[in-house]
Amino acid sequence: AQRAEELVAAEGITVRLLGISLVEAAGGRQRLQAQGRTVAELFEDLKINYGEICPGLLTILFDEKARPLLRIFVNGQGILTLQGLGMQLKKSDEVTIVADISKYYLYSSSRHALLTELQ
Repeated sequence: AQRAEELVAAEGITVRLLGISLVEAAGGRQRLQAQGRTVAELFEDLKINYGEICPGLLTILFDEKARPLLRIFVNGQGILTLQGLGMQLKKSDEVTIVADISKYYLYSSSRHALLTELQ
């Protein structure tokens, strides 16, 4: 069990983006900084702090069709094998978001990321 003091608002957690579509949607940024006690809170913080400057990234992160195409890791471990979006975070954690393009192709338009199924 993790100690309560390790679970205080995790300021400055590094969020790594892997995959050209995610990086392009984030305006060329490969790393972002966000806060949150859980992965879900971290995503909400990304929405608040990067929503206006990276609308395409938010389209990918919060779109119901795109979300299943993302693989999310905390310190190299997939969150599906851990506690999902409710997983508790610490200041020292690193969250990595990877676009799974094995079945889909993500691409960016001038203002939004679009999702197209390859057939």
